[in-house]
Amino acid sequence: YGPPACGGSVARGAGDAYGSLQLLAASAADRGLWALHAARDRLNGELSQGKGGEARAKRLRLSDPRALRLPPVIAVAATDAKEGGGFPNVVTCHAGERVARCWFLAERRLAGHCLTQPQWGGRGRDDPGQAADANAKDAATCCELSACGHFAFVGHADGYVRKYNVQSGEARGTYPASLEAARAI
Repeated sequence: YGPPACGGSVARGAGDAYGSLQLLAASAADRGLWALHAARDRLNGELSQGKGGEARAKRLRLSDPRALRLPPVIAVAATDAKEGGGFPNVVTCHAGERVARCWFLAERRLAGHCLTQPQWGGRGRDDPGQAADANAKDAATCCELSACGHFAFVGHADGYVRKYNVQSGEARGTYPASLEAARAI
């Protein structure tokens, strides 16, 4: 494994420091999320987007299995507060999607749930409303994890910040888009 193929830098991607020696980087070119280690090259590698991509592409008669990859990462947040405790510890936002994705860094894999609102329908992971749309008015644009690692905060293009439990993916609250909206409550 090596760093993303994007000219030696994380051009048009996103990144976040994790611990003192590790960096999470995303490349728009390969639509992957990479863990890069400053001291040990053998610890570099891509986080898995799930099994069965090639078989699924064959069933759908797609010539390139990479067409099933997630859209490019536009924001990433990580914490080591819950490392190894059964909690995902990385959250990503992808271009045009309103859901945010959870990852287990130690296992280098995608979690089985997404951060989504109940009124959006779907099961979280395969939400029918999550199709990439660059002009989506409620697309996720930024994310952050709480210091304790229990909660993720996802900012959306509609101005709202939504709070989620990272372990279950359940919505835990919404912060208004403006101060005027907050005063009206």
